[in-house]
Amino acid sequence: MSWHYAIVGSQVGLQFIGQHPRSRSSLCQMLSALVEHGIGTMKTQLDTALQHPAYYSAYPTDIIDLAHTIFVPRALVSRLSKWCDHAGAGETDARKFTRALFRHSNELLTIPPRFLGQDDRPIAPPAAFEQWADRIIAAWGGVPNKPPAIAAALGIW
Repeated sequence: MSWHYAIVGSQVGLQFIGQHPRSRSSLCQMLSALVEHGIGTMKTQLDTALQHPAYYSAYPTDIIDLAHTIFVPRALVSRLSKWCDHAGAGETDARKFTRALFRHSNELLTIPPRFLGQDDRPIAPPAAFEQWADRIIAAWGGVPNKPPAIAAALGIW
């Protein structure tokens, strides 16, 4: 069980291969708490991420393990990073959800740095996501593997 890079359609992100150690119900409960803060369309995106195999049909250009149970696109991690850095209602629930999803021994490094500004434009270089994702993958015992298609997708916001 570990996190790895993946591509689904035009989205690059992280896939969890195997059964996540957090039960589906505990992640869904944390998501419900986060929804109370008006996260809008992010709820649908997070539901799809957590139940990805139920929504997913493979395309030939995808780079994803068929045994994955979760796929979290970089765009979704970026939106979560805004909530985790939001000084107000929702920050605590966003951090709790993110820690449960990506948790490793250093909880502070689990929470992604803020990747987007209020206008949803990148405020960090693409390498910032890659550095954070590499830490998550390594912390779960994986090796950050970036075939050319994934490396190219990571280089573009």
